[in-house]
Amino acid sequence: MLIHEAELGFIHIPRTGGTSIEYALQNKYKNDSCQVNHQPQDKAVQTIQTVTHGKLELQKKHASYHELIEFCPTYKYYVLVRHPLKRIESVYRFLVHMKLVNTEFDKWIYRLIYGYIYGEPNAGLDETPYLTDVSYGPRRQVEYIGEAEVHKLEDQTIWEALKISPIKVFNLPNVLPIIWTKRSIKLVEKYYEVDYEKLNYD
Repeated sequence: MLIHEAELGFIHIPRTGGTSIEYALQNKYKNDSCQVNHQPQDKAVQTIQTVTHGKLELQKKHASYHELIEFCPTYKYYVLVRHPLKRIESVYRFLVHMKLVNTEFDKWIYRLIYGYIYGEPNAGLDETPYLTDVSYGPRRQVEYIGEAEVHKLEDQTIWEALKISPIKVFNLPNVLPIIWTKRSIKLVEKYYEVDYEKLNYD
């Protein structure tokens, strides 16, 4: 997300609480000529002509640092990260809530991770959504970060850094139980090894 008025960018890593940050930034900096696009788009920033608003800048919701600096290389960038286990739990709750998954967690986690390893990012889905990109879930957080200033969801320091008031937009229900086994924890720790190491998670 780019805020041109403040010359800042927010890197929204999926399932880290980034939607709340986006809403808070939109409340502080009201700009009708820019919009975060929830649908898949190739470039981080695309300009379209609309009948009602004239030119509209569509910004890719989950653009990485390297995608955004192509458009605004001098901006200050911030990113919010989350513990890999909690992030995976959030991916699962989101997909269950969206009725895209009804598989129990312990079976689902293996499908998700191994699917991503072998080039099938939608292997974790029971239903394929229409025009919605949900293949982002398994990507490692360090793939998004680049040179952005890193804040942890657990520390809640991002609000002060961005000078915005804390809000919480989504609170997903616990519909299906999440039970971690030693084997599934080990799988996640291995797959997200670089996140654990570079983001200092235990």
